[in-house]
Amino acid sequence: MTDLVAVVSSGAGTAKHVERVAFEMNWGKVMLVVPVASEAPFPLRANMELVKVDFSQPMGAVVENLVTHLKPKISGTEVGLNMISGDGKEHMAVLSAVLKCGVGFRLIALTKDGVTEI
Repeated sequence: MTDLVAVVSSGAGTAKHVERVAFEMNWGKVMLVVPVASEAPFPLRANMELVKVDFSQPMGAVVENLVTHLKPKISGTEVGLNMISGDGKEHMAVLSAVLKCGVGFRLIALTKDGVTEI
């Protein structure tokens, strides 16, 4: 079963988008990448966890921190990746970390037709 890595940062309405992506598909694990001071943006299920990151650090440190937290948790050869929330630095760091974990990814989004690969 594929795991999901999703960014949940600032932005009105984006947490709701990520929540639907996380809840409407059957994921192995769901890793929600959030700023270090954040709380869970919605009630978490047993297979969900927050990966808290200090995005004020330099990019290299952010990527290294993400790899340290994500790599042991990813169970397959690819992940679903949702980056609807967040900014460019957060997106670049998460994308770099996923690639450095040695897995592929499928971009996942909520569309008018439901949760789908884009």
